[in-house]
Amino acid sequence: MEVNRGLPAPLLIKYFTQSDRDWVIKPDLIRMTDFRSFNLLKDLTVLGRFDIIFCRNVLIYFDVPTKRRMLTEIQRMMDGTGVLFLGGAETVYGVVDGYKRLTSGKAVYYQVG
Repeated sequence: MEVNRGLPAPLLIKYFTQSDRDWVIKPDLIRMTDFRSFNLLKDLTVLGRFDIIFCRNVLIYFDVPTKRRMLTEIQRMMDGTGVLFLGGAETVYGVVDGYKRLTSGKAVYYQVG
């Protein structure tokens, strides 16, 4: 169900293969991705620079000052074309300035700028 939320069919076919009722990421895409665990309360900028950051359903667990610090650090980790994806119940508004809200179909994301 999740891959159908805003992902066009051509991209679904390009990057995923179907296995029974599930969708599996193709090996070429996995090789281009770095998955790692990290404590978000530590200095995020040591992770480097990113084109895209998924921080979904994480900010809801922190107070406003912590959210502000995290979102400010994330801004420094992306250039003007980088995008941030948050969970459906999360927003940058009222927390920090410097992001613009964009949409693509049902998807909402934020870009520095």
